Amino acid sequence: LYWKHKQGVILAVATGLSCFILIAADAAPAIMDPGIHPLVPVLRSNYWLTIHVLTITLGYAAFALTLGLANVTLWQFVRSGGGKKGGATARIENLNQLTYRAMQFGVVLLAAGTILGGIWADYSWGRFWGWDPKEVWALIALLGYIAILHARYAGWMGQFGYAAWTVVSFM
Repeated sequence: LYWKHKQGVILAVATGLSCFILIAADAAPAIMDPGIHPLVPVLRSNYWLTIHVLTITLGYAAFALTLGLANVTLWQFVRSGGGKKGGATARIENLNQLTYRAMQFGVVLLAAGTILGGIWADYSWGRFWGWDPKEVWALIALLGYIAILHARYAGWMGQFGYAAWTVVSFM
């Protein structure tokens, strides 16, 4: 996204989010079992594990970027008194466009990752979809972000609403 748009806010937000996520990951062993155990046989397929997990992770990373950009957009709204001061409207419009592009990227990756996960499940267990919580919440996240993209495209929400719903959807 940065290579295409050449805007420093993308790198600033991505760097801040990366630092926060690395700190959270460092604290994770206190919550999760730090022991190393053998993988269950279905997870030993390096091909599917790499393809599916990488695609899903990149999709959620794009959604994390939308969260950061939407928070910056909301901050611009607060700072400018609702986007009414001078160049604030142009900045808010630009930030919303960057958030929109990142969300499109995330939706494509999450949809592809969900389909790849289904193919992997069919290959491993003989079923494409099993309605387990991980599958269901991936579908809910995908449909939620698609609804936001659709609402923005259809003009059902303004710039503030789009930024606010982007933050809510990540939560």
